[in-house]
Amino acid sequence: MSFTQAECDEPRAWPGAGPAVLTVLPHEITRRGIGSLLDGLSRRPATEACASPGEAVDRLRTESFDLLIVSAAYGEPQLTELVERATPYGVKVLLLLESAEPGLIPWIATIPFDGYLIQEDLTAESIAEALSRLDRGKLPIPDALARLFISQAGRTRGGHRGLRVQLTPRERAVLGLIAEGLSNRMIAHRFGISEHGVKRHVANLLAKFNCANRAQVVSVALQQGLLA
Repeated sequence: MSFTQAECDEPRAWPGAGPAVLTVLPHEITRRGIGSLLDGLSRRPATEACASPGEAVDRLRTESFDLLIVSAAYGEPQLTELVERATPYGVKVLLLLESAEPGLIPWIATIPFDGYLIQEDLTAESIAEALSRLDRGKLPIPDALARLFISQAGRTRGGHRGLRVQLTPRERAVLGLIAEGLSNRMIAHRFGISEHGVKRHVANLLAKFNCANRAQVVSVALQQGLLA
């Protein structure tokens, strides 16, 4: 999906009644449960289901979707490939975890998911809120998982805990907007620069913080007192 410059700073709306969603889940009972929750939303999505990342990749070539909801059970290699294949189509990917398990953080943090859901806490309200946050260009992440990201960021920094990353004024400003949940496109509009320029600043932040994604950058910046 593409947007005009004027739309970049506004809350984003899914077309029609709701997004076109493809659930990618290994167990039929989970597919039915998630499908039932989605069907019960006031802005009912057009929902399809499949049982494997490979099938999802095939369907992305021939069908139009706005969002994938995919299980963490498939593991790092398959999910990395799926996200890489979905991104060029402009399809967002929500990762569904059974629970907030600390052992999962090291590898899920390396994949640029657009948000996270926890199955054991999933309700119609929580999934509606996640879709609403995606609508607004923000990162849906349950509190329990956010705390694990922050904890993991503190551990991986190890002996460098006292060393603060040195940022330029523009990098600090971009960091603040990332923490607010703004997308690259929204940040570009806010500063009146190109989206490519924002991507360069984000790449610099990832390198300086030695992080794999934006969520980790925010976590480490909080640890270092660079964000309120």
